[in-house]
Amino acid sequence: MKPSAEMPEPSADTPPLITADLVEPQAPRRWWRSRYARWTAIALVLLTALGIALEPLFREQAKEVMGDVAAARAISFFYDGDLPAALAQLDKAVEWAPENPAILFSRAEMRRRNNDLEGSLADYNRVIELRPTFSGGYAGRATVWQRLGKYPEAIGDLTLALRHQPAWEPDPWNQRAYIRALGNVDLELALDDVNEAIRLAEEENASYLDTRGYIQHLLGKHSEALADLNRAILLTSAQREQWRLQGEKEQSDPRLRKLRDQDFEHALAVMYQHRGRVHAALKNEADAARDAAEAQKLGYDPAQGIE
Repeated sequence: MKPSAEMPEPSADTPPLITADLVEPQAPRRWWRSRYARWTAIALVLLTALGIALEPLFREQAKEVMGDVAAARAISFFYDGDLPAALAQLDKAVEWAPENPAILFSRAEMRRRNNDLEGSLADYNRVIELRPTFSGGYAGRATVWQRLGKYPEAIGDLTLALRHQPAWEPDPWNQRAYIRALGNVDLELALDDVNEAIRLAEEENASYLDTRGYIQHLLGKHSEALADLNRAILLTSAQREQWRLQGEKEQSDPRLRKLRDQDFEHALAVMYQHRGRVHAALKNEADAARDAAEAQKLGYDPAQGIE
């Protein structure tokens, strides 16, 4: 019998034999099988879904930001005295943020300054729709009604403004009194209103004294009217000079100083016009003519409305 072949003993010089049945097959490694990769994929899916869900919100926020930027540019143009450019920027701001009551309110004010009373009225209406408890919307719209000669509507809006205004705020009382005086209606109630404004004010206020002086004049109390108007003009002139000196000392923005000075001039023009009428009623012809001339010099223009 032929002897069977025996496998040789392995030696140090002979590597061990490796056969296919002794080795476990290695599958190719897939990236998604690692725990890190799986969580990364899940996170990406979630972030994508979140981004899709929030995209409308981000878009609206971006519009609000663009509206605010355009509104800020409008203020800068207004400070430069370029009202048309300011209005153009506010138109853009409203296009970006048509539901922003602050931007609409700014455009309503600018339109009123530009004598676009119908446009101003539309903006105030929208402000009131969006913020029905905002007293400034009613007070602003009242000024437009007054300019349009619709005094009952103006008085009604100021009554609403008072309803939504803090009890200690005197301005709406004075404004309602003044509009009643301009319409020459309910003068005794107008006098009550302005006296309430004077009572609530923390310090002597030239505008309130001017209002009361004008009402006293309409009531035929010319001596009392003259005393109030003399005091109003004296206070306003002193405040104007103080403002000029302070602005020069602090080297504040010259554009703001110019605008503030224009406000003082406008107030003084109306006060001189009122006092001139009182002097005329008292037969002080020379004083009446002098005050009327000073009012014209300061830019009094009844065609622009008495505000």
